[in-house]
Amino acid sequence: MPETKTTRPAAGDQWTKRLKLNHSAAAISLAQPAPKSAAQLSTASTETTHAESCHLLSFASAREIVDKASVPILDLTDRETAIIQVTHTVSVDVSDPISATNTAAAYQLQRIKRLGATLSTRVFKCRHSAIPKPVVAKVLRYKGDSASKLARFAEVWKREKLVLENLKHQYIVSLQAFDGRMFASYLELLQGSGGTPWYLPPEIMKMKIRSPPGDTWALGVTILYVLGKIKFLEGRGRGWPIQKLTTPGEPQIQMNKWMDIATCRRAELNKVDKADQRQKIECRISKMFEIKRVLRIQAGSTCDYILLLRTSGK
Repeated sequence: MPETKTTRPAAGDQWTKRLKLNHSAAAISLAQPAPKSAAQLSTASTETTHAESCHLLSFASAREIVDKASVPILDLTDRETAIIQVTHTVSVDVSDPISATNTAAAYQLQRIKRLGATLSTRVFKCRHSAIPKPVVAKVLRYKGDSASKLARFAEVWKREKLVLENLKHQYIVSLQAFDGRMFASYLELLQGSGGTPWYLPPEIMKMKIRSPPGDTWALGVTILYVLGKIKFLEGRGRGWPIQKLTTPGEPQIQMNKWMDIATCRRAELNKVDKADQRQKIECRISKMFEIKRVLRIQAGSTCDYILLLRTSGK
């Protein structure tokens, strides 16, 4: 991981300085040891929208992130901006560990709000000065524990990056940029109102809730197709507008009809966890379709059975 101190590097070393800003012009000059990169960042940031409070350079007192043993951008709070700068030009070819789309490796990152966290990752909505729209930052939580952990984190980050780079599909989030110095991947931001109607859970109609149990429901629908219990859903024709599901009308009627079909297919599944491999799988899938989301099986409990599904050849 790069040092966060402002001392000069040895010849050929990359040097990165990160500052967090709190509304001051003085802080901007403090954060500009490389005028060319700073000018590029200023141009990119002034194009952001005020509605998201994303003028990345309109801040007032600065403090340097000095915890060089961990990933500095994890220290950002909502509405704070990190300035990442280097003292010389760095290649941004996608095979390299640094990419800020088509700009230099220096860029600014403003955290808008936290989206989620696990033991190993943090995810937040943010503004990246080289990307016109908001993105999702997924950052690995390396805490500087040991060299062996650093190697493992680097391998995990590299593997995810390679997978995402090669996925070019309209239904899969795209990789917008990345920064191996921060163990960060900047991904396409999906709108909360989006989705495919057949995969939405029943609680979306009454409570407008999107949550991990809803993802479990969607996975269950996918596995029903894999097992041959339902036909290819997108082949049924055009879906219905999901933004109108909370009000009485044709979209709600269509959604309820589909829920009836899903309930019937669930009734055909085995509900007893027996020794037979397929029966075990069907029992778990049945639990993915609990109408009450609090009773729905959790994703972690399905992992072993997903592996069974892969090895069963069914």
